[in-house]
Amino acid sequence: MKYLVTGGCGFIGSNLIKMLLVDSNCFIYCVDNESGGDVKIDHPRVRYFKEDIANEKSLDIIFNAFRPEYIFHMAAESRVGTCEETPEKAINTNILGTLNILKLSKKYDAKRVIYSSTSATYGRTKNLPTAENQPSDNLGVYSVTKIAGEDLCMMYHKTHGLDTVALRYFNVFGEGMPEKGQYAPVIAIFLKQKREGKDLTVVGTGEQTRDFVYVQDVVNANILSAFADSKKVSGEILNVGTSSSYSVIDIAKAISDKISFIPPRTGESPNTLADSTKLRSATGWKPTVDVIKWIKDNK
Repeated sequence: MKYLVTGGCGFIGSNLIKMLLVDSNCFIYCVDNESGGDVKIDHPRVRYFKEDIANEKSLDIIFNAFRPEYIFHMAAESRVGTCEETPEKAINTNILGTLNILKLSKKYDAKRVIYSSTSATYGRTKNLPTAENQPSDNLGVYSVTKIAGEDLCMMYHKTHGLDTVALRYFNVFGEGMPEKGQYAPVIAIFLKQKREGKDLTVVGTGEQTRDFVYVQDVVNANILSAFADSKKVSGEILNVGTSSSYSVIDIAKAISDKISFIPPRTGESPNTLADSTKLRSATGWKPTVDVIKWIKDNK
């Protein structure tokens, strides 16, 4: 089996590559510009290319040489603040880059493209838990570009016959989380602050709630979606979340009692909670790790 993983040097992508290598007959190509991480798995069946997905010519050379069967498209500008600060870069990566992946997947007869999307598409919805048919509520450049990527996937499926599935991740945590930089999630930041003896900096009141989903469960959702019955997943958008949530202040208190508050940020959802019925029904997926338990075991 031949896999292409874009963004494979990042948090989720590197965990995915480790899991894919369990299959002793697979070969993996990773395309990553290393802006969101530089984790590389030293293995003879993994080859890395430091390339930008917005560069179609470079991608074409890789696709032509490797002819991947399954593409896990995870590369993206994926932090709200960064996308607002440099919208041109977000559009170039998240929209043009996704278009390049789809064009080449079609050109070289890939079996399926699994696209990493986000629950940020739901914005300020009060319909919780949120199902995939909920109208989008764009709060900023990030969600706009990720919805555009989804739309491109659905268009390539309907118009060009390319097998695609989009996975909307909720708040991912787990081993390998970056602790600094634009891609650091809140749990990683809190754990680092505790280790350094600092106050945990909670944004706003901390009453905002999140559906926290374990990284290995996200990886499993990707692999199950890659091989699921096409009648159940092709051309579909599927939520990847636990269908349970915790407030940010609850997460902070599970880590430390030294807490301070900083001003709220614009462009972020007040609450997230997944309705993961479609994913469970289509693939048999289910979450396995509770975030509070994981924190207690790892702080």
